[in-house]
Order: sequence, then C-alpha cells, then structure tokens
Amino acid sequence: MKLSQFFTFIYIPREVETEASRKKRRRRKLAKLFRSGVFRKCVVSDSTGIESLTRDKRLDRGEAEALVQTQEQRALFFIGDEPLAREIAANMGRRVIGTAAILARLNLIGLAGDPRLLINELRKAENFYITEEVLGQAIESASTPLL
Repeated sequence: MKLSQFFTFIYIPREVETEASRKKRRRRKLAKLFRSGVFRKCVVSDSTGIESLTRDKRLDRGEAEALVQTQEQRALFFIGDEPLAREIAANMGRRVIGTAAILARLNLIGLAGDPRLLINELRKAENFYITEEVLGQAIESASTPLL
C-alpha cells in the first residue's frame, strides 16, 4: 500500500465508506484497502459534533465525520480536499493534506505517475475539482517533510 509510506493508519468514517462504496468497482477497491491494514473503519461517537458541523458549517456528513474522527483519534493529519473542512482541521491544529499533495509526494518517490495527469483523470472520472494554482502548490511542496 503506497500510502503506508506516509501514514501508519488512515481512518475512514462510515459515511465516507458509504459514499465511496456506491459503485461496485470502488466497493471492491475499498475492500482491498481495508484488507491492507493501513485503512481502518472508524465509527464516530460524537453525533452532536457531526450535527453541529453539518448544520452550522454547511459540510456534508462525510467531512463532518472525518473532522470529528480526527479529534477522537487524536490524529496528527486531516486528509481532505473540501476547503471549509481543511480550514476547520487547520484551526483544530491538524496538519492538512489533500489528494494532490499525496499524489505529488508519491510521484516524487517514484510510486505514482505525473500528478497533473492523475488529477486530470480524477477530474474526468470523479468530477474532482481543484484549481491549477492549488495543484501547482502541491507539486512544489512535495519535497517538504510532512512533520
């Protein structure tokens, strides 16, 4: 598992798992990720925190669960791409990293192809949105250590 180069565990909230499992192909890939031992299912216990974030902050449930889970697990990092969720995580004192930064780091160590091409594939297949400026910043900062 390539992400084990950077993270010991990646906790996946129930709603994120549900969203990712909607397509059969993704469901198989997600099952494989859980078998790797790096990805772990996580049930968030603070439903009040989730409701607060979805109501007041206008986040979807997946991002809200991920933010609450970040606190519950005392995680150093928050992995996400939604700007508001990233801002909240940073305000919580977490190191924020997104898809583009992960792809750029994997490319730097020879474990992934060109991040621009990979992001373009995500744009087409998953309606993934990221500005060229953010993508460029992720590529430029790929050599900066995570901690």
